[in-house]
Amino acid sequence: MNREQEIGRNAPCPCGSGKKYKKCHGTVPEGYSAGERGPDYLAISRDIAYKGKIGQMRKDFCISYIKTKQEVIRGIEITQLEMAEAKGETITCRKGCHFCCVQYVDAGIQEAEAIVYYLYQNESVLNNFLQEYPAWREKVQQSGYPSQNMVHHWEKTEDNKWRDKKILQGGLAALYEHTMANILCPFLNNSSCSIYEVRPYTCAGCFATTPAELCKPVNRNKARIYTAVQPDIINDTSFYYRNLEHPVQSFMPEMVHHLLTYGLIGMPEMPGLENLPHEFMNDPEVKTILQKYLPAH
Repeated sequence: MNREQEIGRNAPCPCGSGKKYKKCHGTVPEGYSAGERGPDYLAISRDIAYKGKIGQMRKDFCISYIKTKQEVIRGIEITQLEMAEAKGETITCRKGCHFCCVQYVDAGIQEAEAIVYYLYQNESVLNNFLQEYPAWREKVQQSGYPSQNMVHHWEKTEDNKWRDKKILQGGLAALYEHTMANILCPFLNNSSCSIYEVRPYTCAGCFATTPAELCKPVNRNKARIYTAVQPDIINDTSFYYRNLEHPVQSFMPEMVHHLLTYGLIGMPEMPGLENLPHEFMNDPEVKTILQKYLPAH
């Protein structure tokens, strides 16, 4: 994904200049180092993340969402135990077991926002992710980026995506290819999930009842894996600015890193939310903070 795709060309530049991105830092040639590009977008995005009217809405939403999500996950864990017991099986997933942490994990935009908020409250977790992300991203690129093809396949059909066998097969093939690349999640730290409290429902819902070794991608023996997440949880359309017109999901590590780097400016162009970046950046409190990042004249 290049920089023009990451930030809308006509979106306000994250540096706070008030210019459109294409007429400001969007004109910097590819290949420049972060320092040569100018502003530290990570610092800017964090500094203004929860400022102004929209920023406060964003913060309140994240706090409420995390609280609700943790309650939902506790319910999911109870359901998992009931499912396993009904089958006469025992859940074998344990802390420190990370064999499934090489799979493609998607998340809703709400989950990504909650993870970003969690990272801002947990400095060591944030720093570890930022340190691990570049190497993870490079490995994903070197693997041929199969997950990009999967997202492409699955986004085409929206609600009817599962009815098209070709699209389903293409998505599953890309999913398998990504898993076989065996690239560990950048949120792992000493074999444990560093964002376990706010982990995506995709992760929280899955469980195995066979020995952990069978969950290794290279193991030809099939593990017994189940999921205990209802579709309505995944297809969430609640949001802080206004409700989404349809669920918005993407590759979790990339989406989180994108929000950390570009904040609301980097929001995907979602129907009904087109004015969000402009309204946020033009808030008086946000504009005041941005002034310190502008070069002195």
